[in-house]
Amino acid sequence: MLTAWDELMCHQMPATMDHVHTTNPEWTERVYVSIYNVRDKNTILGFGVGQYPNKNVQDGFATVWHEDRQYNFRASRALRPRIDEVKVGPLSVETLEGLRRFRIKLDDNPSTIRLDIEWTARDEIAKEPSAPAPPAPAKSLTRSLTKSLAPDAIDALIRLGQIGHFRGISATLDEIEAASPECAACVAELRAIANSFNLTRFLTVLDAQRRT
Repeated sequence: MLTAWDELMCHQMPATMDHVHTTNPEWTERVYVSIYNVRDKNTILGFGVGQYPNKNVQDGFATVWHEDRQYNFRASRALRPRIDEVKVGPLSVETLEGLRRFRIKLDDNPSTIRLDIEWTARDEIAKEPSAPAPPAPAKSLTRSLTKSLAPDAIDALIRLGQIGHFRGISATLDEIEAASPECAACVAELRAIANSFNLTRFLTVLDAQRRT
């Protein structure tokens, strides 16, 4: 189901909203828009905002290319404590109505670029069809693999499996094994599934255990 939250710069994982699923400093969430004058081919407008939780940075830009001249605005700020605000100096992006209307605004600044534009969706938003659910694994396999894992560990592994983050899966399994030596056998079997790149089986086993 699509909701207004899908338009916001937030994410989903079993932790507070200022955390993301990985410690990789390059993890980024962005708003990016480009507009072209396809008739005269003499003007391009672009703007965007990026959010880097593991670097504690939010940055943004606006650029206008018109008749062989380009004008640029760039800015950045510390992300925290205002993680819920998409605003970098005079540049801001505001969701007026999730999945329907948003506004980009650039107030006075030295670049001489100034914007105040509101977009309204023309068509209804549609979600891509979901893939068919994979077949459930044998019950004995599900129990043997995950019976000792804590619910938050299962959730974290599912999130990583959903995005195909194999390095994150390996690191999380290492953390689970170090913190809970009694889970070593389960971790070893889950690692074997992940190392075979069989994410369908990996996710099915974890999801079945989460439902028990």
